[in-house]
Amino acid sequence: TNYSEQVRLLLTRVRVNNEDAGTGEAAWSISKLSLPHHKNFLAFDFVAMGNNNPGQYIYQYKMEGVDDEWVLNEDAQTVRYNLQPGEYTFKMYAGRYFDKDALPMKQLFISIHPPFYRTWWFVAAMLVLIVGLLAFFINQFNKARYRRKVEGLNAAHRLQVERERISRDLHDSIGAYANAVLYSTQLLEEEKEEQSRLNLMMELKFASKDIITSLRETIWALKKDSYTTQDCILRIRNFVQPLSRHYPHIQFSIEGEGSSNHQLHYGTALHVVRIIQEAVTNAIKHSKTTAITITSSEEGKRWRLQVSDNGIGFTETDMQDSGNQYGLGNMKERAAEAGFALEISSAPGRGSSFVITV
Repeated sequence: TNYSEQVRLLLTRVRVNNEDAGTGEAAWSISKLSLPHHKNFLAFDFVAMGNNNPGQYIYQYKMEGVDDEWVLNEDAQTVRYNLQPGEYTFKMYAGRYFDKDALPMKQLFISIHPPFYRTWWFVAAMLVLIVGLLAFFINQFNKARYRRKVEGLNAAHRLQVERERISRDLHDSIGAYANAVLYSTQLLEEEKEEQSRLNLMMELKFASKDIITSLRETIWALKKDSYTTQDCILRIRNFVQPLSRHYPHIQFSIEGEGSSNHQLHYGTALHVVRIIQEAVTNAIKHSKTTAITITSSEEGKRWRLQVSDNGIGFTETDMQDSGNQYGLGNMKERAAEAGFALEISSAPGRGSSFVITV
């Protein structure tokens, strides 16, 4: 007898996690289940309808994807499976005898979806994210290494600039006093009268002390972050006052004051002071002047400083011929570096004038 034609197999109940499948249709009409990963405990009841009593049939089943062979279901017991995410086919068969080569009378397609973190798109997204983060951190590491390299180069450049600036500072301030020492030494060599020699030796002592004082002031100035214009005028006074002892034939005067509210960056302030010192030193060394006047005035947010003398004056050619081009170039370089205006005017027999506007 061909039981596959005479016997009808019915799926009577399908449960998911111990509850009816809830597909909205009768169990025997269900042909496919699509479930999330946490609804993976399934139970099936099925029965054979034919010419004989259901209990007289032999039942067998196979969950394709789990079972390799047909499984005998004695006494038509409930079949249970705890499935992992994947695709399955539940096959059922009933007959007079167990048939290991039987063709299924009924089958149910089951799809258990994996959790989102096990889906291909999530894994792909994580791979992209990991690669992106890796690229980001590598890029950040390279940027940090590049910044450190640039900072190292900048530090070296700043150190070089600072060395050059200190060199200029020493030239402008201590150079003036050193010139006074040289001048007094030359007079001492020529002087025969004892009292005059003692006076010159005293002047040399004062000049040496002034050099030490100026050096200390330079070191102190490098430690400050900012100066007021009042501080700058005080520095200029401290520079000029000792010079009157060494050059008694020159009348030094400072007119006007600075403001305690007008702040300057330390670099700008030092450039201002050093330019004034250089202008005074040049006038002493080259102009044959008898009077040097420093004038300070403020107009709004601008500060104007002028150094003028009544010496022999000069032309640019004269400056080059006298070997003083470095001093003039040094002043222009400082003004350009600090970003303020420097005006130099002179004519033979009419003295000279140096004006800076900050």
